[in-house]
Formats: sequence, C-alpha cells, structure tokens
Amino acid sequence: KTLTVTAGPAFTSKWLAPRLFEFAQVHPEIELRFSASLRLIDFDRDEVDVAIRFGLGNDEGVFSEPLIREWMTPMMTPELAA
Repeated sequence: KTLTVTAGPAFTSKWLAPRLFEFAQVHPEIELRFSASLRLIDFDRDEVDVAIRFGLGNDEGVFSEPLIREWMTPMMTPELAA
C-alpha cells in the first residue's frame, strides 16, 4: 500500500508535507512517497496516484477537487505604478 503524491516544490514543503505527516501517523500501513515537481503528469505512464497542480480543475479524464482559492496582487513602488 503506497500512495505517491506530486506537487510543486514550494507547495510540497510549506503546505503538503506537514499535513501528510499527520496522515502518516494515523495511517502507518500506507507508505507515502512525495515527488516535488511542476512537470505535467500522465497517470497512465507515471507512477503517481495524486497530482496537485495550479489550474481551473476542468481537465478531461481526471477527478479534481479545489484545495485552496488563491489570488495574486502585483506589488510595486508608487513611482512604477504611476
């Protein structure tokens, strides 16, 4: 019983890994494997069970569930904004 999860490097280290540590304590029978990558995943080719990626979540042939609603704001000096 192995669960292989891939996500971006920053997301894996800052958000995912701490949460999966708790999951591993509750489910010691499941071996967890991480792949910190931004590469597109082909579930038929790659040995990955779950891929966490930024996107709209409407890709065909896969189940997707939003995890986090994210927004971005440009930051700059007032001079550059003018």
